[in-house]
Amino acid sequence: MEPEFWLERWEENRIGFHRAEVHPMLVKYASEYLKPESTALVPLCGKSLDMLWLAGRSRETVGVELSKKAANDFFKENSLSSRQEGAVFQGGGVRFIVGDFFAYQPDEAPDFIYDRAALIALPPEMRSRYAEKIASIASPETRILLISFYYPQEEMNGPPFSVSPEEIQSLYGEHFSLELLEDRDLLPEEPRFAEAGLSMLREQCRLLKRK
Repeated sequence: MEPEFWLERWEENRIGFHRAEVHPMLVKYASEYLKPESTALVPLCGKSLDMLWLAGRSRETVGVELSKKAANDFFKENSLSSRQEGAVFQGGGVRFIVGDFFAYQPDEAPDFIYDRAALIALPPEMRSRYAEKIASIASPETRILLISFYYPQEEMNGPPFSVSPEEIQSLYGEHFSLELLEDRDLLPEEPRFAEAGLSMLREQCRLLKRK
């Protein structure tokens, strides 16, 4: 899956993955891992409102996203003033970096990494590279909140892709312990997926810690 795929979706406003509200699992599970001096990282962040929630509970929240349109929309739609230096937008406690996440090198290991729509946006051949990138960024103190989808992949083409519990264990198990915090039936709340042909859709939330 090439960068042009996502850039085209942003330009055409085909961003069904964007939520118009903060994700309830973030609110439910992240608070205890965030302190005023914390730093948070959101890979493949889009224009997620979750970054505002994180920014209100941390020293700095960093989002990394390919699309400059996503950055402009994020600050404009949330009525935030920002300053820009090259590919970096700064404002409202958020540092928004426009670029390839795989090329991103943080100045310091983040205290918290939040993945709601990154892993499930990637096809199978890119997921191991992504997981290794996360492992290279995380310190022993970093906490990772991972939200994923699990459904019969043959019933629908991704993205969002189905990532099974077994695959998540295979991707992250070498470096992290994984605690399943929540596993819920999402299909009743998302009829568009039933209309697309899904017979089952689970949304799962995990906490990852360095071994």
